[in-house]
Amino acid sequence: METHFQVTLNKPDAIICSVMQDYLHKNNFVFIQKDYEAYWRGGEIFFSNYKCLYWSYEKGELTISAWVTNIGSGKKDLTSNITGKAFKKSLENLIEYLKNLPDLEDSSLTNPSNNNSSTAPTQENTSQTLPPLEDPRRNAADTALILGIIGIVLSLFTPLIAFFFAIAALIQAGKCSNSPYKERAKAANICGLITIATCIIFRYVISVIFFF
Repeated sequence: METHFQVTLNKPDAIICSVMQDYLHKNNFVFIQKDYEAYWRGGEIFFSNYKCLYWSYEKGELTISAWVTNIGSGKKDLTSNITGKAFKKSLENLIEYLKNLPDLEDSSLTNPSNNNSSTAPTQENTSQTLPPLEDPRRNAADTALILGIIGIVLSLFTPLIAFFFAIAALIQAGKCSNSPYKERAKAANICGLITIATCIIFRYVISVIFFF
């Protein structure tokens, strides 16, 4: 079951295409073509549901169909779980952003030959500046670093809890390892690995103490 969004924008094709590409890139979506179906997919299957969508923009009208899925399950609408609800909120924010875009002329933009999501669009070069679209990878990098630092502190007192903080830090850092925030992600990875190493050493020391 899919959740559908349909909104009339009446904006230049190239601008909508550029913003959609930016959104998909910043949210780590990849283009999938499988079983005669083409769509964009994001998420980590081992820790949450996949987030999927396909979109088209024709005659000033944007159509987005979105769903979440997991191993062994079919399509679920965006109200079925926490991942879906967060995805739905993200798409609603994207649509609101598109509605509020200034009316820019597209004379300096190269219109794509096909804006349908059945083919992966290419990056458009524009000479006009669009308002910046929020990059969720920044929040992921900040969260990863905070989790990593907390993990190091907790590893000195409660190694088991610290271990889970370290894993969470590594997962969040992985989301932005190839982004402009990769330095923060690298620092978070280091903190996470230090935490795991400290937990292992602490466990070993405790085992030795109790053995003797």
